[in-house]
Amino acid sequence: MHFNNREMSIKTSKEKLLELLAPPFKAHDFVLNKQLGEFTRRRTAGWEKFQLIFLKRKDGWEINLGMLIRKDIIENIYHQASSFDPKYHKTTPTLGITVEKFRNDGNEYRFYLSSDSDIEKCTNYIEDLFIKVALPFFEQYDNLGTMDKAV
Repeated sequence: MHFNNREMSIKTSKEKLLELLAPPFKAHDFVLNKQLGEFTRRRTAGWEKFQLIFLKRKDGWEINLGMLIRKDIIENIYHQASSFDPKYHKTTPTLGITVEKFRNDGNEYRFYLSSDSDIEKCTNYIEDLFIKVALPFFEQYDNLGTMDKAV
């Protein structure tokens, strides 16, 4: 794949953003998967993921934020009857929503990364939403009963 200088700069900005978010997220046991643009916290009963969904735009990246929870007990039952290819069984979440849809307050919780100068602002906003929205979401929906009511 051939990148021009602008595309290389944008790709590098994405990697820098993920690397800057890794230490504060690691403090909450979320580990970076740079290739997927997500942070995962393993639990005894499954996992929780905070995703940075990078959408390629003309001038760089639009970043949407996703929150996913997997409960193995639910997914194992589901996949006994599903037609999903078994190679995908361990990657399916039980519950997932974007920060924007979860907050549902009319604000757009998306960020735009067009150059290195956007990195600090994006890092601060994303870390703030991780602390204020994602961590409480993961705590709230850790319980199967609460999850069932939401669905």
